[in-house]
Amino acid sequence: MNSDSVPSTSLAMRAACALLLSAGIATAQGSVGPHALGSLQECVGLGLTKLGVLDAEQINFVQLPSDPPGTYYVSLTVYGLSTARGGAGSDDLLTGRYDILTDTFTENLDAAGLNTAGTEFMLGMHSSGLFAVFDRPGLSLQFASRGSVTSPFVDRGSITGVPFQSWYDPNLATVDGKLHLVCRINNDLAMMPLDTTTLVAGTPTVIARSTGSGQLNSSAPILDANGEMIGISYHDLIGNDNDHWVSFDLDPATPGHVVLDNATFYSNGSFFGGRYFAALSDSSGYRITQRDYMWCAGGVGPVGGSMDIAAYVPADLAASSISFLMISASYANPVTIPGFTGSFGLGVAGWNIFGMGPHAKGTARASLSLAIPQDASLKGIVVPAQALTIETKASQFVFGNTCSLRVK
Repeated sequence: MNSDSVPSTSLAMRAACALLLSAGIATAQGSVGPHALGSLQECVGLGLTKLGVLDAEQINFVQLPSDPPGTYYVSLTVYGLSTARGGAGSDDLLTGRYDILTDTFTENLDAAGLNTAGTEFMLGMHSSGLFAVFDRPGLSLQFASRGSVTSPFVDRGSITGVPFQSWYDPNLATVDGKLHLVCRINNDLAMMPLDTTTLVAGTPTVIARSTGSGQLNSSAPILDANGEMIGISYHDLIGNDNDHWVSFDLDPATPGHVVLDNATFYSNGSFFGGRYFAALSDSSGYRITQRDYMWCAGGVGPVGGSMDIAAYVPADLAASSISFLMISASYANPVTIPGFTGSFGLGVAGWNIFGMGPHAKGTARASLSLAIPQDASLKGIVVPAQALTIETKASQFVFGNTCSLRVK
């Protein structure tokens, strides 16, 4: 069975709704983070030698509808890019396609026209591949677009309506059907509607809040199957320590999950299924690294509509992995269970489990589509959830992160 086409079912949602109608919930994410597999590794296919540059300082991906599963459209910020390859100054933008199954990068010149003698940084692309934003640090926040995914990006000008900052670490995402700019505003991450004609950003809404002396950065939207942003991956900078965090909703009151507590500067990355790529700066240079995870973003859906929930594993484990969705009436303090890897973070009351199916080879994704009843009383409910993955090659039963199912 193709896990990307699991039939819609209302059974799981009816069970989930019954839980919330009788129990209610106070927190929206639980306390178990994505399950890490192995250690941080340098990505050979996106290494400095393969890229032919001196530094690689940022990476961002989108899965274009026209590309085959396992192939992602990539943007990088690099230093030392030759003029023949689109380089123009200090830090430049480089784009291409990356095949995660073969670890192969094929560059193009789609961003060459955005590069200047100064510095360009972090080309954050919309999932359509048609719009992008990027920093000119200390100068401006720029918007770019193109008519098709086979055309080069064109710089359309500076975005206004945002407070002036030396850098933004910008990205783009769809929220409630509208294009939004996602970026750093002061020490927090915020989203704001963006008019692509006037290039004016609307009022910021904070989606992840700094909890101490840190400065949030490196926004990477987490999307559902419809391309809607339902969560955010980001980093938290304190001094030169820039740890990786993730939040599976857009509520700044929800504490994020720490994904990687790193002692060095680690930032500006994105998920490819169950693999997270980011730039690491240490004594060995500034380069692209990767680490594998098993994780689930939960889901969001409207009353009378549907909710898509996806679980992810690393691409090389997709063929041997099957995932399940667990729900409960509450979160609980994490516990370990003999025979299982990771921590179980749901309460026993109301516990239930539903199959998500095998993971697709290219996307490393297993999914479940839930039909939400046409019942206005369900609006606003939050159902605690957690994924369980069986990896048959190593006979592992792995608990992923806790998350939530939310009706809007």
